[in-house]
Amino acid sequence: PAWQRLIVMLGGIIVNVLVGMLIFILLTFFYGDEYIPKDLVNENGGIYALDLAKEIGLKTGDKIVRINGQDFDNFQQITKPDNLLTEDAYYTVMRDGQQIKIEIPTNFIESFSDKESASNFVTYRVKSIIGKVEKESIAGRVGLEPGDEFIAIDGLPVSFYDEVLDIVKSGSRDSISFKIRREGKILSFKERFAPDTIIGFKPKNIDEKDLKTITYSFGESLGVGTEKAFAVVFVQLKAFKKIFSGDLSLRKSLSGPIGIAQAYGGDWDWFRFWSLTGLLSMVLAFMNLLPIPALDGGHVVFLLYEMISGRKPSDRFLENAQKVGMLLLLTLMVFVFGNDIWKLIAPYFGA
Repeated sequence: PAWQRLIVMLGGIIVNVLVGMLIFILLTFFYGDEYIPKDLVNENGGIYALDLAKEIGLKTGDKIVRINGQDFDNFQQITKPDNLLTEDAYYTVMRDGQQIKIEIPTNFIESFSDKESASNFVTYRVKSIIGKVEKESIAGRVGLEPGDEFIAIDGLPVSFYDEVLDIVKSGSRDSISFKIRREGKILSFKERFAPDTIIGFKPKNIDEKDLKTITYSFGESLGVGTEKAFAVVFVQLKAFKKIFSGDLSLRKSLSGPIGIAQAYGGDWDWFRFWSLTGLLSMVLAFMNLLPIPALDGGHVVFLLYEMISGRKPSDRFLENAQKVGMLLLLTLMVFVFGNDIWKLIAPYFGA
């Protein structure tokens, strides 16, 4: 009977969904959630806007208070695909005591197609307090120590690490002067700068105790993990809608085996490995359900037609449909492989 054949055809899709759900449930149970609270970022000076952020109108010191009109807690939500793919997406920002609206371009998510671009958006500001000193540097030579706080460079007051970077990178100089605060005392230095390009320290980052950690019981993980798994599918639906409407580039939105390998990265990380594996399992279920002949979704469409009409499509029709479906899939495969290869070699051609 058609309904039994339908169950068989849905078998692979169902297993992909169950595997994806299981992975996200176990990740939620064993790792929980850890993130930087938005309020902590805003209280400590707001965001540090890099080139991508400046392109859409964000500025260093802005405090993002809402995304698409909704309050949020996790600072990383500002780059969550689900938020970026929303129609008429925007940030609500506090700037100089006023709320302003920063619209997110419809194709902005394409800017996050590689790690280099994604790291060129925003980060949180950190104070100009030394966390680590590089020995072979100006900071090492003059004896700066972790905990020292920069308060001025070349006569300009500084409070944040990004202000230090902006001054140091503002132009070439033969010497550099700076003041630091150490245990309530002000120490002044003037050192030869050339041929150095940096002072040579890393700032003190946000303390781990300030991060928000949520742990879940196994029962709670069942709901939260399942929600995370199906969120992947909803993101795919939003992305497909934007691709078909022309808001997103098909070439930039698709990746194949090479892109997947790059996403896994060169360093082993269990959490990243299982997160991506769970994501791929859910994406595979979604793609396989598409109503394309030769995919399970195509067979499902024909079986539903048979169940509704009471007539089975002719063997000749099914054969031709399979041929068309295979041609589409092979064409897509060639495109995706070629697209991955082009993304690898494009930088060498200045593209």
